[in-house]
Amino acid sequence: MLIFALFACVTAENFASKTDAVLCQRTEECDKGAFEGRWSDQGECRDDLDQQYDETMSCYLDNCTFDEAEANDCLKAMRTSTCDDFTSADYASDCDNVWQECDMVDLALCIVGVAA
Repeated sequence: MLIFALFACVTAENFASKTDAVLCQRTEECDKGAFEGRWSDQGECRDDLDQQYDETMSCYLDNCTFDEAEANDCLKAMRTSTCDDFTSADYASDCDNVWQECDMVDLALCIVGVAA
């Protein structure tokens, strides 16, 4: 029940930071060499991923609908996957429907504009 309570507060605005926290924790746990080769600690990992998400998050917020239930399923899949499944990103299909009804043209133009 406590785990459900932790996921219940996922919003479009905090989904990226929650995802970053899980990705960093699982990467350190499941692929320590890759983690240590890129970051010195969990904080640096989260800061790096937060910066990457911050660059495009407004594009998703402006051009897609966020599905809270799908976001919870995505985070749960990331947390509960085996290390083999995590490192091969087998959980990713559980994250495909977090952002829905996207205007793909506007989303792509936005992301390209942010990346430029």
